[in-house]
Amino acid sequence: SVKQAIHSAKNVGLDVGSVAVEAIKGSINGVKQVGGDTISATTNSVIAAIEAAGEISIESVKAVKEAINEGVEGGKEILSKL
Repeated sequence: SVKQAIHSAKNVGLDVGSVAVEAIKGSINGVKQVGGDTISATTNSVIAAIEAAGEISIESVKAVKEAINEGVEGGKEILSKL
């Protein structure tokens, strides 16, 4: 899951923002393959990423939001609605 990926990234010293973006993209790709609602999947993954970052630190939330803003298609719009 997106949350698990972010917590694991923090535990091993990886950049949580980069890992969040890759986890979100992976979730979206999985939904695409089964013909699901990618907008909903993207929104849910972004929310999960921010929640997970919030469980770590304020700095992690900022890093994840910045990475989503730059690296996830539609991320900026989703973040503006949260």
